[in-house]
Amino acid sequence: DNIVGIIRDLDENGFLVEFDFDSSHVRLLSKLVGYDFGNENVHTTLGRIYFGKNELTEEEYKSSKNLTFQLLYGDESFEFSHKFFNFVEQFKQRLWQFFLANNFVATPVSKRLIRRKFFEGEIKVSKLLNYYLQAYESEYCMQVMGKLNSFLSDKETCPILFTYDSFLIDFQPTDSIDTLRDL
Repeated sequence: DNIVGIIRDLDENGFLVEFDFDSSHVRLLSKLVGYDFGNENVHTTLGRIYFGKNELTEEEYKSSKNLTFQLLYGDESFEFSHKFFNFVEQFKQRLWQFFLANNFVATPVSKRLIRRKFFEGEIKVSKLLNYYLQAYESEYCMQVMGKLNSFLSDKETCPILFTYDSFLIDFQPTDSIDTLRDL
């Protein structure tokens, strides 16, 4: 899942390590639509296409993230042709048509229903996709948290914080460094 670990604080009692999912929303969406970005950073990969060059500046990388989310959820008049976005558009339309016909969609993992009555005001396809994807992300991360807790159950190292798409781990030196590698 292309997890990047970052050591945040180091002392004689251990240290904190953050594991962050690379491009969480876009990767989960790519899983739903059957598109594989491989191990490359998604925003770098798409940025190379957007800007027509191999090396991105920090500003271009940030712009790449913004453009991707604009294409997924934002301005409908802004179009960009790429196989991934074509797959996303087809998925959005299938999701939308099912929602219109049934007044609900079921989340991918737990099959919880996202019902029309949950939305205030007008609902658009991009809003439905956003709700659906956020529900999927929550369900997916709960599965990961379960695996993480199981893996660490016989160790001193423990998770101490989960936010959005990252986990903060309190690594204890009594556990081998292989614990981090295996995570």
